[in-house]
Amino acid sequence: MAFKMFYEGEQTVIDNYFPEKMEIGYNSMAYVNKASILRMFSKGKVYDVTNMGLNELRLDYDVLQFKVGFNAFRMFYNGEFYN
Repeated sequence: MAFKMFYEGEQTVIDNYFPEKMEIGYNSMAYVNKASILRMFSKGKVYDVTNMGLNELRLDYDVLQFKVGFNAFRMFYNGEFYN
């Protein structure tokens, strides 16, 4: 069974399994895959964001915010990282 996303008339295969937990935003979806990689689908594209150990994960509209380490927050939007 393949995990697919549908966006603007196109299907995109995201992974080969369906994740138990995911965050869903306006045009985006994020989850941690079996290889412990934070993966994000946004506006028809798939991004492998990070493989660092995550403490928190949040998706607001299409902005992904995640916490790594002690009080270290990163943001990811439209293929770019922001601090």
